[in-house]
Amino acid sequence: MPQPARSYATLRVVTGFGGLVVDEPIGPRWDLALALIASGEDSVMLRSVELRRGTAGPLADGVISVIVRSATSRPTAGAARAEIELAKANLASATAADPRFQDLLDQYGSRWELVDDYGNGTVLLAHVDDDGNLAWAPGRHFE
Repeated sequence: MPQPARSYATLRVVTGFGGLVVDEPIGPRWDLALALIASGEDSVMLRSVELRRGTAGPLADGVISVIVRSATSRPTAGAARAEIELAKANLASATAADPRFQDLLDQYGSRWELVDDYGNGTVLLAHVDDDGNLAWAPGRHFE
């Protein structure tokens, strides 16, 4: 007698990340991700990009932080720009797939950061300034 097909859920673990991991901007997990971003209750990892909205604590400004984990702790300017551009492409496909995500970005604004994730925490390497340029954190520009 044939056995019914089994369905397995997969869990992807991201080192140094304790929030909700979502691979695609569709379905009930994505709906939860949007709610978490809007409330600021927890971080969301969409593909390789962390999304977190600061709503508590002394530095809370309500802006959505778009956090890109660098592949290296000492990226060159070219490598850093490439990592940011890949993340922007990932988010562009998500906003195209679900306009609610673009609505959140429009409502709360966003801050782009490139970080080094060393396993026990992260260190800011650079951020994208208002003109779209990469602005290095002090002592973090490696060429």
